[in-house]
Amino acid sequence: MLEKKITTIVVHRNETELKKFLEILEEIPEFLVVGKTIHGEQALELIQSQLPHFIFIHVEMKGLSWTEMAGILNKKYTYPELAFLANNDSYAFESMEFRPLDFIVLPAKKEDIQKMLHRLKVRLKKKELLRKMDSFAKNNRVHQKRIL
Repeated sequence: MLEKKITTIVVHRNETELKKFLEILEEIPEFLVVGKTIHGEQALELIQSQLPHFIFIHVEMKGLSWTEMAGILNKKYTYPELAFLANNDSYAFESMEFRPLDFIVLPAKKEDIQKMLHRLKVRLKKKELLRKMDSFAKNNRVHQKRIL
C-alpha cells in the first residue's frame, strides 16, 4: 500500500483557504487528493464513495461540526487517519478524543505536512502489517495472535 499514493480528502472552511492548502499538498507527491469540499455533509458523501486513507478536517467547516464528523467516521467507517486544521490551537486538546495523527495550525507549511506524512506512513505500515497478521492467523488457523 505504501508504494502507492495516499488518497486524501480535504474539508476546509472556505474556498480561498482550501485552494491555498491544496497548493501545498500538490507539492507533496505522496498525496493524491480524491475529494475536496467546504461542507461537512458533502465530505461524508465523498468519504463514503472514495474511502480515502487520510482526511484533513478544518474545525470550522460548514454544515456538520468537526466533532460530529469525527464521531460519525469513528462509528461508521474503518476510521481513516485524520488531521485537524485550525487557525489557532484552541481546539487541540479537544481533538485528542478522536486520536488524530496531527493538529495543524494554519497557515500550514510544506515542512509541517512532510513531517506529518512521515508519521502517517509509519501508522499506515503498522495497520497493513496488523491486517496481514490477522489474515495469516485466520487462513492458517492460528489461535493466538502476537502483536508486535
